[in-house]
Amino acid sequence: MRRPRGPEPWTYQDTLRALGAVADAWNVPTIHLTVSPEGVRIRMAAHPSERRYRWPQLVRMAEARARLRGRRPPAPTPPTARWEVILRLAGRAMDACDSSEFRIVAARGGVGRAATCQVEAPEGPVLTTEQFVVQQIKLAHRYWSRGRRG
Repeated sequence: MRRPRGPEPWTYQDTLRALGAVADAWNVPTIHLTVSPEGVRIRMAAHPSERRYRWPQLVRMAEARARLRGRRPPAPTPPTARWEVILRLAGRAMDACDSSEFRIVAARGGVGRAATCQVEAPEGPVLTTEQFVVQQIKLAHRYWSRGRRG
C-alpha cells in the first residue's frame, strides 16, 4: 500500500484539517489556497486577506488538533458548514495524487446548501466539485445517522 503524501509525518488531510479548524474562526464564505513544497498560502475575504503557513507550522497545528480530537463537544454546525471538514476532504484527494503543488478553491455550505471545493494540480483536476459533493453527501449521512457528532 502506498503511503499518502503530505508533510512528514502527517498527510495533507491531517494538515489541511488543522488549517480548516483555524479558518472556521475567520467565518469567511470562500477561500483560495495555493499548496507548494514550501507551505500553504491562503487568500480570503478577511483581514488580513492573505496568510502564509510553512509546513513546520502546519505540522505543529496538526499535532495540536490531533491532541484535541475526541475531547471537544460535538460541533454545533453540520459538516458542510465547516472549513475543517471541507479542507480535510480536499486533503484526502491530494494525498492520492503524486503532485506537491495544488490550487484549492472552496466555498462553505450551510443547512440546505452544499459546500463546493475544487482541487487542481499542474497535471490536471484532483477533485472536482461533483466528486466533492458526492463525498459531502456520504459524510452528511454518517453525521446525521450517528446523532450529529461532527
